[in-house]
Order: sequence, then C-alpha cells, then structure tokens
Amino acid sequence: MPRVIVVLATFNGAAFLHEQLASLAVQERLPDALLIADDGSTDGTQALVRDWAAGAPFPVEILPATEIRRGPAGNFSRLLEAAQMTSPDWVLPCDQDDVWHPTKIARCLAAVSGVDAGGPRLVVHDLVVSDRDLRQTAASFWHHQAFSPIHGSRFTTLLLMNSFPGCAMMASRGLLRIALPIPPEAVMHDWWLAAVAAATGVIDIIAEPLGFYRQHGRNTVGVHPPGFWSRVRAKLFADPVRPQAAICQARALRRVVGGRVSGVSHRALSLVAGFFRLGSGRRLALLRAGVRKTGFLRAIHALMNLR
Repeated sequence: MPRVIVVLATFNGAAFLHEQLASLAVQERLPDALLIADDGSTDGTQALVRDWAAGAPFPVEILPATEIRRGPAGNFSRLLEAAQMTSPDWVLPCDQDDVWHPTKIARCLAAVSGVDAGGPRLVVHDLVVSDRDLRQTAASFWHHQAFSPIHGSRFTTLLLMNSFPGCAMMASRGLLRIALPIPPEAVMHDWWLAAVAAATGVIDIIAEPLGFYRQHGRNTVGVHPPGFWSRVRAKLFADPVRPQAAICQARALRRVVGGRVSGVSHRALSLVAGFFRLGSGRRLALLRAGVRKTGFLRAIHALMNLR
C-alpha cells in the first residue's frame, strides 16, 4: 500500500476548518498521516486543531509554531519539506476552507495505480465551486473559468500561468525530490509543483470534481466571476505584478530543471527567464515558442503586462 500524507496549512480558519477536517476523517481511503502547520492564527484555529487531532482516525502531527508569518506559500513549503522527511509515496496539499469528496484520496490513487511514485508525477482534478455555505455555484471550476486542463498542464503554459489549485493536486515523492526546497522566487507552492512536474515528468488529469472550492471573500486565490464581460473586467484591472513574478520564477526553474528539459521546453524557459534582455520582438518570440496562458483573454493580458 502506498504511504499517503496530507499537509494542511492553517491561518485564522476557524470559521470553515471543522468541515474540512470532517471531510478528511470520512475518506474512503484514509491518509497515513496528517501534518498541520499554523501561521500565527488568533481566532481559535490552533485550539480547534489540537482538540480535533486528539480524536482523529489517523496520526496527526502539528508542527511547532514559528515567530514570523510565512504566508500560504511559505507555510506549505515548510509542510512539504516536513512531509518529505516521513518517506511518503504521495502527498496531498489541503486548504483549510475547502471540503473534500469522500473518494478524493482513493480516486487520486486509482489514477496512478501501478505507477512508481519515485518518478516526478502530479495528479490534478476538477472542483465544484461553492459559496461560503457550500451551496454549489458552478459544477466545474474548469468550465466556470473557461479553462482547458490539457493546455494548462503544458510546461509552456505553466511558465506564465498558475493552472491548478494546490487543494486539487497530489504529488509523488519523486516530484518532491526535485521540487524541494521551494525557492523564494516561487510565486505559490502549487504553481511551482505543477511547473516542475510538467518540465520533468507527468501531470495526470482527473476530469471530475473531487471537492468543494469554497469562495468566501477572503480566499488567497479565488475564481473569477462568471460571464464574458466579468472576465474582461477582471483581466483589464488585474494586478500586473504577477507576470513579472512569473519571470523571476522562471529563473528559479532554469536553475532547478534547466538541465532536464530540451527542445521546445528549453527554448520557452530560456525566453521567459531572459525576457527583459530580449529586444522589441520579445512578445512575438514568446508566442512563436508557444508560451501563452490558456484562453484568449488570459493570453492577451499576460503578454501586455510583460514589460
């Protein structure tokens, strides 16, 4: 049986955390262990976690508190490194405000049945979008976002776009061996894992929702409102910092996986990492190399804000 570890990052999540923990306890295939790291909560989250852990149906380890807040990326990075030390086969990141379907872990494992976890591999799946009270607002996160998971799993896409939420992925020990430690240039832990997986291994896509992606107004990363014009407004007024951050992240990717990629992927990585040194035709060079976000509006927005 493969060893499966779930890693849960918490911060002031007491309003929603109990439902997520309850969904972990009723998984058809229980995790072998749960690792939890809190990032300095002040709302009772830490006490809630300690009380729940005492009666959990699997071992729970709560990492020691730290004096300095790490943010979601830093907190998950810490958790993933701690999980790696326990010699897992597969690791699943878990957000505090979502709810997992009872078959999530079993379904993810079935997708890689017979696969050696020693290779770099990432399993991703769709989500149901819900409001804060878990009322469904969209049956498919991918459809709601006008998003193609096939296109989104390409390395050339992942150079500019964070395609898959961490709450909808499972990483192999082989992927963690390459991806960790996550460098400070990484924008988010899930983006980094997906980019490294696309560069060095395989991304397996499960085209069904295996959890609720709860939207409550304080999500670190959320969904765009439905409708064409709503998406247009979201792109027109989006923060232009992220495309620049993608370039910094690409430089870190070049350090970590540059020797493992070749051909189109190597060319694309070199173009994005060296974008500021390219001439006036640099955006055209990216397009010719296939570096673009999935969806027309996303692609145009990203290219216009790379400067």
